[in-house]
Amino acid sequence: MTREDYESEITLKILRFLENLIHQPKEWISGAKLKLSEMKFPEMAMTLMNSYKEKGYLVRRIVFVHSILLYNSMSNFTDHEFDKEGLIRKQSADAGFIEFGCDILNDPSYRESLRKCYVIQSPEETMQSDDFNNYQKILYICDSALTILYNLANLPELKIHFRECNAMTIIAEFTKLPTNTIQIQFPEITGNEEYILSIKELQDVASAIRVTSCLLLPLIMNEDEDNLLATNTSEVLPLLSGMIQMYNRNDQRFYGFSFIELVDGLSKLMVRGRTHTFIDQNLVNLLLNILEHSTQDNSLLECVSNAILNAAFDERVQKFLDSDHAINVIRSTKHSSQSQLVKKNCEAILWTLNRIPHKCSSTISNSCKLQGHIMISYNRSVTAMCLKIRDRLKSLHYNVWLDVDNINGGVLESMAQAVENSSIVLICMNEQYKQSYYCRLEAEYATELRKPCIPCLMQPRFRPYGWLGIIKGAKIHVDFATSP
Repeated sequence: MTREDYESEITLKILRFLENLIHQPKEWISGAKLKLSEMKFPEMAMTLMNSYKEKGYLVRRIVFVHSILLYNSMSNFTDHEFDKEGLIRKQSADAGFIEFGCDILNDPSYRESLRKCYVIQSPEETMQSDDFNNYQKILYICDSALTILYNLANLPELKIHFRECNAMTIIAEFTKLPTNTIQIQFPEITGNEEYILSIKELQDVASAIRVTSCLLLPLIMNEDEDNLLATNTSEVLPLLSGMIQMYNRNDQRFYGFSFIELVDGLSKLMVRGRTHTFIDQNLVNLLLNILEHSTQDNSLLECVSNAILNAAFDERVQKFLDSDHAINVIRSTKHSSQSQLVKKNCEAILWTLNRIPHKCSSTISNSCKLQGHIMISYNRSVTAMCLKIRDRLKSLHYNVWLDVDNINGGVLESMAQAVENSSIVLICMNEQYKQSYYCRLEAEYATELRKPCIPCLMQPRFRPYGWLGIIKGAKIHVDFATSP
């Protein structure tokens, strides 16, 4: 395809086909997804996007139409449900989508336009004005760009790309957009229905931008940026909480997000210490109610139990959870659920609330004499490398504990015993380890028992921060990220 073809009717038909690809049968999508990855479609899309951006989205309608179809296609292709393996998302990051999206969102004229408030008294006159038409285009372009960035940010290993292009500061601005961007001040009478539908769609897109940016921030921020998160999400969180409570009565998507995505986003927000101030008893009760009455939906139970677990680190939330009713719901779910992850989450919640006794180690003072084993604490994203480390240590006649070999009975009980009986703990650090509740539990328990810990770097360019940075401290690390 030549540059002259980028705005052709043939290209338009191809882009419309790609946008609708997500609605095809699943077995057909599977083959198409593989083909898109093999042909490195994100690189081709990036070439088109740069061309359309250069021509100007607001100058010619045909450029905007081509652009928004391409943006929508990439939003679909980078969605987790479509790209479970992450191949297209990794290719998109390599092609420069993160830098490109941030460049779009950082355009001063776009941000100025989105801060405007439109009070519509004459819908026909407003909808035909150049200023309002440009506002609509900018709204859709920024919404699509944020959606793509949100999809990419759900791969933890891509976080470094966001950090390198100052995405945190750029995206935070979009949580501050005014809530009343478009106000209807004309009678809702016969003849105005089409205008009202169009305007309400724009209002939804404006709200979607605020929610998406709010859910995106915890995926790319460092733990020492909690204040920035709290400042920029305080007005959006009630909207997010309200959407979750509405879903409890209506099975639908909100602003393109499924209920599980909303609760998962809430879960990631809750894992940040200073953001727990917005969590009240009503929200905790709602999550417990879903846990109690959604026994057949494993995906939903996994998501909700994970949200409760992430919140349970906070002492204020622990008070909400530390009631007979809440404990009974959690225990009942632990025993009745068919999902091992739900059982594990519920066990961890009870552990955190001290409803499962913690065993004290009687050999702490002798831990440096290598009488116990070497424990490898890791996230499953680096399993292959950890198996190599285990095999190498065993070949040197060390006793090694790795969960794939030694889990017996309850997960947390086995983990606790592994830490208690260890002489040394290898902390295998990467972004996924930092974000894992269970990894944090292992590492902090090892620190509490004063076990010697050896930090092992498993991800290139990763710098431990937050609680993991505290554990790493001034310790010299072993670099496995650049090892052959």
